[in-house]
Amino acid sequence: MSAGLPYYSFQVVDWQFAKLLTKLAGAEDQEKLKYLLAYVSQATRNGHVCVDVRRLPPNVMGENFSFEDIKTYGLIGKPGENTPLILDQDRLYLERYWQYEQKLAELLTARSQDMEILTLPEKITAYVERNFPTGNINDRQFMAVLMSTVKKLLLITGGPGTGKTRTIAEILRLFHELMPSIRVAVCTPTGKASQRMTQALRECNLPITAMTIDRLLGYIPHQTDFRHTAENPLPTDVLIVDEASMVALGMMVKLLSACSPNTRVILVGDPGQLVSVETGNVLGDIVAAAGKNDSHLTFSLPLIKNLCTLWPKLKLEQKASSKMQSMSPLLDCHIRLIKEYRFEESGFLSRAAKAVQEKKIEEFWEILADPTNQEVTFQDVETPTEVLQQISDMSARFFLKRKDTALISEKLEQLKETAILCAIRGGKNGVENINAVIERRILNELGFSAQTSFYEGKPLLITENSYEKKLFNGDVGVVQKKALNSEQWEVSFLAADGILSVSVLQLPTYEIAYAITIHKSQGSEFNTVWVILPFEKMPILGRELIYTALTRAKKSVVFLGKKEILSFAISNSTCRKSGLYDALVSKVASKGEMDAKSAN
Repeated sequence: MSAGLPYYSFQVVDWQFAKLLTKLAGAEDQEKLKYLLAYVSQATRNGHVCVDVRRLPPNVMGENFSFEDIKTYGLIGKPGENTPLILDQDRLYLERYWQYEQKLAELLTARSQDMEILTLPEKITAYVERNFPTGNINDRQFMAVLMSTVKKLLLITGGPGTGKTRTIAEILRLFHELMPSIRVAVCTPTGKASQRMTQALRECNLPITAMTIDRLLGYIPHQTDFRHTAENPLPTDVLIVDEASMVALGMMVKLLSACSPNTRVILVGDPGQLVSVETGNVLGDIVAAAGKNDSHLTFSLPLIKNLCTLWPKLKLEQKASSKMQSMSPLLDCHIRLIKEYRFEESGFLSRAAKAVQEKKIEEFWEILADPTNQEVTFQDVETPTEVLQQISDMSARFFLKRKDTALISEKLEQLKETAILCAIRGGKNGVENINAVIERRILNELGFSAQTSFYEGKPLLITENSYEKKLFNGDVGVVQKKALNSEQWEVSFLAADGILSVSVLQLPTYEIAYAITIHKSQGSEFNTVWVILPFEKMPILGRELIYTALTRAKKSVVFLGKKEILSFAISNSTCRKSGLYDALVSKVASKGEMDAKSAN
């Protein structure tokens, strides 16, 4: 390391990457280049698709760093060149992620402009007349269903409780009734989300099994490729992707590449929630490029014409008010559901979540200060020890209540009552320490040794998928004995078709689950949520994290921590560096110019 460059805390993998590339390029003595390569590697691991070379931190590169100094070693090229890194304007990428970004923009742009009515218009009109007799442009769920019969790409976004799952169910009903032989696939990024979606569809009398994206594509062990690709596309006419905000850039490219041009693709999710744990903020970037379509739905004239052909009852004044051409073809593909069904729109939970999304810190605290508010509360605690004491006391009460419940089904249902969500894994207020403190307290209450591994009622969280055992990352179960006097232990889980019990000896990797991270809670719902904040400001603390925690609750949320930390989190955004928005805008503009030349 050069004496002129400061120390920076890269991980070993970042340094190994930097050393390997500089060795291959004959630039082993170029310390600034090593730092830059390690920085790009670290940024990519942290979820960024690229880095902004105008904002390279001086504590990484040194004060006299010049980007031009290191361009001569053949490691950094222009877009389209075969180099390990690509410099596209002011964004520096690992070459693979630049390719991913360009390919996704190309796939979305092409699909966004395709319109094809699903079947005979009169059949669709008759179906709508029977099932949506009062359907109009102000009913966004209805509009999403209608648009699904026309568009090859549809984005359905909205917060919790806005009817995304119900809209999916209505779309599937329409497809199956009008075209019984239609091939439909429903997928999600995680096994837990697939399980929840399968259960929700069955509650709607739709016998469809959702699956994970990697399973749908045909996962090949120990390989990054899948069986289904552009050369071997998925045998499906309609693809619905739920929880799309959690899909990483690379996986979205592979999924859409495996769809034939005739496949209708429907992406569903909440762009305000936490993004993928891997690279990118795909859904957020797509929605930003499309436009929000919040207050008044705005579509292009060709789409309006098609929709009115299918549903002539769309009022003439509504047609006239929609004659504004879209800024982007993606706007024609986007329906944002805004009416809340889970919460009252005037309720404190809903208002607090909206204030967090809009970074209105003063309004957030005013909502919490309202004397009639019992839904969102904050407890200002002085020390981490105080938090641990309060949480362990509460958890012990809940555990003893659950332990005394005879039926395993009731114990599993009680897990949905209250959740303890942590912002971080490590540290005194992290999930690992909180789980350890709670378990010590409970073992003491039971009179068991601190070394006791299993006992009745212990909650466990699965941390990897096991298709063989039908267990998935994020599943939470309860430990119990196989029989009354048995010494063998098993863990029971709520599954889509009942209760699934698996021996502790056959479980995939797991951890204690008295508390879980906010990330792990995505897609789950609880009556009451306790949110444990760290005592110092951290980059991970952002409004997306707080919004996700708030929207896990059906009835109430309690924050434990310091007021300034919560205010910081709401004001902070965990923004990921990406060029997808610009790539989409550029592809749309280029295609528009080509279409105009063709027309002339």
